[in-house]
Amino acid sequence: MFFLSKFLPPLLLPPGLFLLLLALVFFLRRRRRAALPLAIVLVLSLYLLSIRPIADSLILPLENSFPHPARTSLNCDAIVVLGGGVLPNTPDAQGRAVPDPSSIQRAYAAFSIWRRMPVPVLVSGGSSQGERWTSARAIAAFLVDLGIHRDFQILEEESRNTFENAKFSARLLEERGSVSPCLVSSAYHLPRAVMSFAAFDVAVVPVPTDYRAYRGSYGWPHFLPSAHSLAVSNTALHEYLGILYYMLVHGV
Repeated sequence: MFFLSKFLPPLLLPPGLFLLLLALVFFLRRRRRAALPLAIVLVLSLYLLSIRPIADSLILPLENSFPHPARTSLNCDAIVVLGGGVLPNTPDAQGRAVPDPSSIQRAYAAFSIWRRMPVPVLVSGGSSQGERWTSARAIAAFLVDLGIHRDFQILEEESRNTFENAKFSARLLEERGSVSPCLVSSAYHLPRAVMSFAAFDVAVVPVPTDYRAYRGSYGWPHFLPSAHSLAVSNTALHEYLGILYYMLVHGV
């Protein structure tokens, strides 16, 4: 089941979905009545998902699920940071693997909370690709550079997805008697993360970061297709697919 959860999304989401549709158009090229409508759907969907207004309309409902809390009002007995990934074979100045940009934003958000409220920081994130450096270990090293000593940190390196983040983190939080942890993750990812922790009876305080939606006024350049907008659309669709998968498979 885990293999399917990693294998199917690249085929069901852009750009993999577009490649499958393109292959189907090529296969049906001699049957014009079937190929032409499919080609139109392919071009139109690629354009729409590649423009800013559509990308924002997809990701904004996810990012707006939880308000950004005032850091001074937070009252947590632990801070949970979900790893977003690691860049293998890309050493930094200390010769280590580095967290990906999403993980760096999550780590800095956790650090800004910890500065005002020095509670234990649980860093959750394993490796689904077999890298030597897990996401948790890379983030933990970055947090040390920011000023959070390893004595304040708890590493969870078994998880391969968000549901396992919650499963293994819940166990560690229970061992330490935590009843009100802050949960730091990307704003678009928090809906799936919060529902995963709720499945293990952990009531978290969501702390969103790493926003992707554009919240300004649109001009004509925003209606030109771009790889960035397509990436935002892909991120949003991945989350919706993940939420559906967790509801159907895990019953969350």
